[in-house]
Amino acid sequence: MLLFLNVICVHTAQATQISFGLNYGFRHVENGEIQETYGNGTVYVPYFRLTPFKSVGIEIAYEGGYNQRGTVGIFQEESTLSVTGWEFSGVVYLPISPLIGYIKFGLAYYSYKQEIESAFIREPVDEKQWTNVFGIGASLMLTKGLFLSVEVKTIPLRVRPFDREVDLSGIRVVGGIGYSFNF
Repeated sequence: MLLFLNVICVHTAQATQISFGLNYGFRHVENGEIQETYGNGTVYVPYFRLTPFKSVGIEIAYEGGYNQRGTVGIFQEESTLSVTGWEFSGVVYLPISPLIGYIKFGLAYYSYKQEIESAFIREPVDEKQWTNVFGIGASLMLTKGLFLSVEVKTIPLRVRPFDREVDLSGIRVVGGIGYSFNF
């Protein structure tokens, strides 16, 4: 890994910036039926960002925290819905003083797990799906290295747990704190 970072730094003739942080916020579910059953929820997003060029970087992030309870079916059985995922994105920076705006786009690997407390359904639904991620955001530097961030992203996510497709797409609005330094 250090050799990889060293090669990037030498070829770009500038320091590579490393950033990491934690965002927390709101997850809006677009599907009305899912929203009525489980509701919207909150998510947390730790991330690591590598910026080898002045205006282009890459990011890996994990989204967790959406774990909602509801009742389903004609017998109104208790169930839990959990959605988590890994995101791999390219980031393009748009400095707009005093903010550093950005656009990100990439691929995400999401897991959808539904457990139903039923005598008729013995196995939980545990599906995984590749999808796209697109977002915009901005960071505000507080001190050298320390920054606040806000981000809005959308992730189209459709899974087929039984005989029908379920739309788990939604918008996330998150904000948090991070730290960056040059390598």
